[in-house]
This record gives sequence, C-alpha cells and structure tokens, in this order.
Amino acid sequence: MARFTNGKTFKSDVLIGCDGNASKVRACLFGDEAVNYTGQVAFRALVPMANVPDSIKDPPFAMFVGTNRYFLHYPLRHRTIMNVIGVGREPRWQEEGWRIPATVEEFANLYSDLYPPALQLIRAILPGTLFKWGLRDREPLLQYCKERVTMLGDAAHPMTPFLGQGACIAIEDAMVLARAFAAASTFAQAFSMYENTRKGRANSVQLASRRQADEIQGATPRGENPGTDALERGLYAYNPVTVPLTRASETHSTIN
Repeated sequence: MARFTNGKTFKSDVLIGCDGNASKVRACLFGDEAVNYTGQVAFRALVPMANVPDSIKDPPFAMFVGTNRYFLHYPLRHRTIMNVIGVGREPRWQEEGWRIPATVEEFANLYSDLYPPALQLIRAILPGTLFKWGLRDREPLLQYCKERVTMLGDAAHPMTPFLGQGACIAIEDAMVLARAFAAASTFAQAFSMYENTRKGRANSVQLASRRQADEIQGATPRGENPGTDALERGLYAYNPVTVPLTRASETHSTIN
C-alpha cells in the first residue's frame, strides 16, 4: 500500500517509483541516504523569441564552454521561445529547491565575459522568469527492485544534465519495463528482466554525465573543450524496443 502526504492511500499489485532525484520510494527501499550536492549551480530561463537578439537566432543552437562553467541556448515550442541555461561550479551552495528566484544581474555578472550576443541574451530575460538550483546527485544503485517495487528515471539513477540524457534514459526505462511485463509470467520475473537489462546501461550513462561536466568545464588535463557528447558516445544506437531482455533468477533483484 502506498501512503501519500495528503493522507490518501492506494493499493496495487506493484509500485513503480517515478518520483525523481529525491525519491521517497528509493528511500523506503534502500534507506534515505543524503543527496550529494555536485558543486554545480544551474540558471535557467525561457525567453520569448521576439526578445532574442538577432545575432543569436541564426544559428539558435550554441554552447559556450569555459573554466568551471558553460552556457547554452536552444529553441523550444517550434522556435517560439529560447531555452537559456548556464551551469557553473559553486562550492558554497546550500539551498534546496528547483525554482529559487534569481536576478538577471546576478546571472550576467557570473557570465560577463561571454561572447557579447550571448550576454545580450541573458539581459533579454524578463524579470521574474529566471531561476536557479543546486544540482544534486546520488551514487549508482546496485539494484533497482525489491519485492514488488521498482523505480525508473531519476528515482533509480539521478542524471546530471551534462549529456542531456535524463529524459531519454527514463523513456528507455519505461519501454524496457513495459516489454518485461509483456514477456514475463510473474511480477518478479518482469522486475528481474527490467533491472538486469537496464542497470548497466543507465548507471554507465549516469557516470558518463558526471565526467562530461569535468570535460566541458576544463577540469581535465585537456583543458576547456566540448567533451564527448551523447551522439559521439554512441548513446543513440541503443534501441529500447529491440534490446534483448536479460533474464535472471527471480530472486536476483530482491533483498532478503
């Protein structure tokens, strides 16, 4: 039985935790370990395309790398708005939350030496539409399932944004889990197939995303560089519709 903070309860044959980085399902299964602050703070805003400088619109996709930070922008919603993101290292960050208000001046001061049109884009952000948050992480799990409970997405493998794979890996999880249920004769078999098929893939991308942060922020011997993106790593060659389901014993993915 699942119990919610609003007092409601829900009964089901299985429970799939899709409740993100600070997953309560994960905490119930494997203990409420501390979420690690990555030393990175992200700024994000959505800018109406009418406010975007012409010099940024063509091409509208760009990433600027620098020591201990990077900045990128790309269009959304059929190019009607521009997504603006800056991520940089900040060792003293403490505050929790996904929508902590930030000021344009604060953002601009941190990225004041950017390519001038990119700085103009920052200054085009409307007041009250810029937010920041500290990026959090957890160590990879050795198992995703226990009895009739499993997890997918960030609940199972919190993904930093540096490879742009958080949503992609969660969608892969869901597809493989659905296929496992279709192929299995019991819940335990389905969860075992899901875990054994996905764990290596998802955990490896989780760790690769961490390493990518060091690359694009100049924290490796190569200095400042664009790193190795998801395409170059071959991540898009994985097909969750056709990948073989890895079978294991029904007890492999449970805790006694």
